[in-house]
Amino acid sequence: MSASTYVRPLISVLLITLTVLGLLNVYADNAEVQERAEAIACGGEPCSARLTELRRTVLAQTFTFDTRRPDTPGSSRTVVVKCQRDFIFVGGYACQAQ
Repeated sequence: MSASTYVRPLISVLLITLTVLGLLNVYADNAEVQERAEAIACGGEPCSARLTELRRTVLAQTFTFDTRRPDTPGSSRTVVVKCQRDFIFVGGYACQAQ
C-alpha cells in the first residue's frame, strides 16, 4: 500500500475537524464569554455595560460596550474587548480590552 492510502484520509479528517471547530467558534453559545468581556469592560468596578457591537470570527470575538458608572451619571465611555481562544480553535477564552 502506498502512503497516499493513509495520508489522504488523514488530511480529510483533519480538514473536517478544523471546519467543525471553526463553526463552533462562530455559532456556539457565547454567553459566558460575553459576561467575561463585560466584566473586563467595567474594569472590575460596578458599572452598567450596554453591548453595542459584536463581531464573531473563527479566530476571535470582539465586543464593543458603552459603559456608565453609577457615581458619574451622564458620562459614558466606549470599550472594545477582544476574546481569543488559547490555542486558535480550542481552549479557554482569554479576553483583554483594546
